[in-house]
Amino acid sequence: MSSPKAARTARRAAMPAHPAAKRAPAQPASKIANAAAGSAEAKRLAAELERALASGRRDVLSTEALQALMAAVCKTYAAQIEAGEQLLRRGVEQRAVVELDEVAVAALLRAPLALEAKDAVLRRPRAAPVPAPAPAPRSLGHRLDEDHRERLVGAVVVVDGRVLVSTAVPKDGNCRYTLEARDAASGRTVWRKDGYDLRTASGVGCEQRRDPAGGGGVLAAVRGDNLEVFLSARDGREIWVGGAGETILDTDGHLGLVRTADHKTLKVINLSSGGTAWDQPVPVRSDIAITAYAVLVSEPATTRLQAFDPASRQVLVDVKTGSSVLGTGPTGLMLGRGRTVGFVRYGTR
Repeated sequence: MSSPKAARTARRAAMPAHPAAKRAPAQPASKIANAAAGSAEAKRLAAELERALASGRRDVLSTEALQALMAAVCKTYAAQIEAGEQLLRRGVEQRAVVELDEVAVAALLRAPLALEAKDAVLRRPRAAPVPAPAPAPRSLGHRLDEDHRERLVGAVVVVDGRVLVSTAVPKDGNCRYTLEARDAASGRTVWRKDGYDLRTASGVGCEQRRDPAGGGGVLAAVRGDNLEVFLSARDGREIWVGGAGETILDTDGHLGLVRTADHKTLKVINLSSGGTAWDQPVPVRSDIAITAYAVLVSEPATTRLQAFDPASRQVLVDVKTGSSVLGTGPTGLMLGRGRTVGFVRYGTR
């Protein structure tokens, strides 16, 4: 009979020196080779694009090729994030970048070229599913003066079933304006107003080269007494009349944004009642716009970006970022800076 000590020694000798480590199942060599080759090709293409941009060339990829590439990258990125991978993100502040959700991905796939937006410029969403206020249509035509010279004395647009003809004629050093609305089907004159400037004219010749401001069947105009007003394109009535020094900023046809005379307060006007829905202190130098989901206030000097619920004034987003707003959705804002995009969910502060 062996001793207990000898038995223990024998058992130790029979045990492996180190526990066997668990090994992940080996991947086929062909799969690894394909992944490495794809990554190398992607890096080569990225370097080629960078060199082309550095030399001022933008024609390396066609629009169709760029859209296809962006779509594939977005889908791959979303799949990797969903699988739990941690991807390195650079170029935009961490607080202003999260994983792209379905709203951001869809917007990016539909409007990839919107990523060229410049910093500190608020831009309206470009395509569904990121809705935007309905802007007044671009001018359909212009009327020349009586001598048929190339001076654009009239502009023609179609808004809410009305053909609007805006005429500006220089007189006594000023522009004299006439605004006439005709029924789009019959051509019958529905209403006419004198002295209302749609801000379409510029220069001493009163040439009308700009599109009218407004949205959703509502026009922004300046009256003959220099008061700014919201006009109904349908019947020509004044929906709202501003006070001295107040400036109309934007409208979606339901709400109107107005800056007070001291430039320190934003007033949101309910265009159904003509009353003030709510107001909010804003920086004197700030960019302000309205979309279906948010009222946006951007202050370039401090890089502060705020988003408010249009109906309740609830603060949806309050962050500091040098990125531009590319679009809004029901759950957040899509931002872009250079070739980097991010998504900020409502509730981020």
